[in-house]
Amino acid sequence: MHKQLYAEIWLLDEARAIPLSDFCHASGLLESLVTEMVIEGVLVPHGDAAHAWLFSGACLARAQRALQLQRELELNWAAVALLMPLLDELRELRRQQQMWLGLT
Repeated sequence: MHKQLYAEIWLLDEARAIPLSDFCHASGLLESLVTEMVIEGVLVPHGDAAHAWLFSGACLARAQRALQLQRELELNWAAVALLMPLLDELRELRRQQQMWLGLT
């Protein structure tokens, strides 16, 4: 007997998005946790209701960063939601600085 192995590869960007169930599968997060992250403002999917939510690749990366931040610093999701824009801005400023200095 041979077991078949397969992998699903999704290329996600801002132009392509996936529904909540696929997002949970791709991120390894429970739907209840993703819902909590959306309610607290950590994630901002397209769509008004959970059944219509669509998540981009940026949301997937953001969820992983948020989860790491929450676990390492033992923060609640409201605190993570407050910190994420600041960290995004810091990342962007560092990127601009490296471009200005000709490092990238």
